[in-house]
Amino acid sequence: EGLTETARGMIAEGTWNAGATTNTATANTAYQAATGAQVSKNVGIIATYEYLYAAENDGTCWTTSGYDYDGGCGAKDWLKPSSAVWTLSPGGGSSGALPVDSNGYVYNNYVHNTFGVSPAVYLDSSITITEGNGGIGETNSYKLG
Repeated sequence: EGLTETARGMIAEGTWNAGATTNTATANTAYQAATGAQVSKNVGIIATYEYLYAAENDGTCWTTSGYDYDGGCGAKDWLKPSSAVWTLSPGGGSSGALPVDSNGYVYNNYVHNTFGVSPAVYLDSSITITEGNGGIGETNSYKLG
C-alpha cells in the first residue's frame, strides 16, 4: 500500500540535520550539533532538536536539557509521542541513538531496542493548504493540494 501517487508527488527532497548530540543538550545546542552532518532524502524521521523546539517557549523549555524534559516541558510539547520513538539524532559517544519517551524525556539508548519512528517529509513548495484548520480529526485536519 503506502502513499497514493498524488501524495508521493507532493513530497520534495529535503536536507535532514543528522549530526550527533547528547540527551543533555538544549534545543539550541542540539540544533547546532545536528547541523554538523546533513543528509538529503525524500523521507526522514524527526530529530531530537525538533522535539525540543516543539515545546512551548515559555522562557525555560528551550533552555532545558532533553534529559530534564519529562514533566513540565514534556507536557507542553505538541510532538511528544504516546510511546517511545527513535529520533534521527545519533547519541554522542557510544550510546547509539536518542529516543524520546511518552513523557517527552530524551535519553540514550542502544539501537537494538524496539521503538517506533515518526516519519517526516518536506513538501514541494507548490503545495498549499486547501482547507482545514490543523485540528485533530478528519473534519479539522489540513487538506493539501
